[in-house]
Amino acid sequence: FTAIKFGWGPMGKDEQNDIALVREGRRGAGDDVDVLIDAGQVWDWKTALIRAHQFAEFSPFWIEEPLLPDDVAGYGQLTAASPIPIATGEAEARLEDFERLLVDGGIDWVQPDPGRCGISTMVEVGQAAYRYNRRVVNHSFKSGITIAASLHGLASVPNASVFEFCMSDSPLRHEITLERFMIDDEGYVAVPEGPGLGVTINEETIEKYRIA
Repeated sequence: FTAIKFGWGPMGKDEQNDIALVREGRRGAGDDVDVLIDAGQVWDWKTALIRAHQFAEFSPFWIEEPLLPDDVAGYGQLTAASPIPIATGEAEARLEDFERLLVDGGIDWVQPDPGRCGISTMVEVGQAAYRYNRRVVNHSFKSGITIAASLHGLASVPNASVFEFCMSDSPLRHEITLERFMIDDEGYVAVPEGPGLGVTINEETIEKYRIA
């Protein structure tokens, strides 16, 4: 991997803890790996801006979801002054809401989740980000199905350079599809080439975890 992401849970308890988390994250990753911070919607924009300046010495790649998803005005205030790129968008489903974040919120990275917005909207979001000179990255945490959908979506737009690859140990993440996605020695993951999404549902896994 060329980057790691952490957060969503420990952030927002107090100032010193927030700073210590980022400092130790950078220390653990070293200087050659990008560190991405997932704040988890824990601050208002003024606090997020303070944290961005406090985190800047550790050179994080971005701060993700520092504010509540609907605080578009707050994102506009934050992105206008933050020394660190700001990412968000995983909670959205409609193209117009993504565009509000890009235009009024001024976000640097937009994060469509094909499990919420669909592949077509994901591609439209990537195209919109390209028009506004912003970057697009997938949000995919659930299964091999969303990994495959995200790979196809990002491969369809010109401004995708980062792919979120969840390392959760959940069997639903790794066993829903027969195919396994592997990271190569240079940090890349290949787009499936089979019909449809290019993956095959593992019926044994479906039966094992079926609840109704």
